[in-house]
Amino acid sequence: MRFLLKDLADSIRGNRWLYALIAVSQLLGAVCLLTVYGIYAGYAQKQKQMDIDSMQIEVSLEDVSAAKLRECLPELLEKLGSDVDFLYLLTGYGDRNINCHFTYHNGKYGLAESVQNPGMAEGRFYDERDFGSEEKVIVMGGDYECGSKVEIGGQSFTVIGCTGVEYQKNASWMWIGQVPESLEADLIIFTFQQLPTYDSYMQIQTFFQENFMDKARMQEFEPLDMEELISIRTMIFMAAAIGTVIALNTGILYGYLIRKRRKEMAVFAIAGASRKTRFYLLFGEIGVVNLVLLIAAAAGFFLLIDPMVHDMYQNSQIGYGFRPYALLMTSYYLCVMAILGVIVWFMNRIKIKDMMRRIRND
Repeated sequence: MRFLLKDLADSIRGNRWLYALIAVSQLLGAVCLLTVYGIYAGYAQKQKQMDIDSMQIEVSLEDVSAAKLRECLPELLEKLGSDVDFLYLLTGYGDRNINCHFTYHNGKYGLAESVQNPGMAEGRFYDERDFGSEEKVIVMGGDYECGSKVEIGGQSFTVIGCTGVEYQKNASWMWIGQVPESLEADLIIFTFQQLPTYDSYMQIQTFFQENFMDKARMQEFEPLDMEELISIRTMIFMAAAIGTVIALNTGILYGYLIRKRRKEMAVFAIAGASRKTRFYLLFGEIGVVNLVLLIAAAAGFFLLIDPMVHDMYQNSQIGYGFRPYALLMTSYYLCVMAILGVIVWFMNRIKIKDMMRRIRND
């Protein structure tokens, strides 16, 4: 390794301008490649992002049993996973609106703790102690006596709390698991922890179309501006084209460098260095140079270009992890080394006398 590095240093001193051209070409090629991936990662994420400025997706329902919806929802919520913060279901009985706020985790419905419950003038709001209880409970808006009974959907509910607020007299709050089967769902709202993605939107739409067809009407959002998407595709194409040209140019420069070092390789051959030794020497030097240049290119990209692309694509963090970039650079490095390895191997096949003759001709 020490001899390899010493020989590389001597080669750089003897071919400063050529190595400078290789360095500039390789740096630009690697940065272009990283930029292509950076733009594409942001673009791929933005394709999944609808033009939604709300954390909520609403679905209006008609002639849909609340019990049927409650039974089907786990299938959808398992797919959405932790993206959903909580859900709101609106149902009703007569002129009374019944509100249900709930979550779904690990196969169970739960309390929506992030929802601010209405202030109680008397009693309490329902909680986990009521989930497994046979006694059905309800929180009433307006003035009600705790412990009294009200009939909802043919079932008797015990009032455990009331708000005492006049304008809420037609409102009630009930645990999702105790909603009577006879009640119909009027509205369900999915509240997300972050802006919902196109995938989440489509999963919700598909679920309601398959289970309730025209009985469900989903909130609609406009897709991304097509002019913006065309602009992004153009940027990707241009960066890819520039990167390809620079990669070819880098290969030509390396080929010229190897050709210039024929005399040096001939001396090594006369001194007794085998073809394998000469191959490993040249290949090792090229490998060191490429590795240093790619590390420099990656550092320059992450310090200068990456922050700008992050500003352009707010939701592109998924595509910007260390692992995909490391795999991209490793693949690029291996491809370059494979091409240059073939060039070095062909050059090493030349016999010493032929190499000397070519040196004289040059």
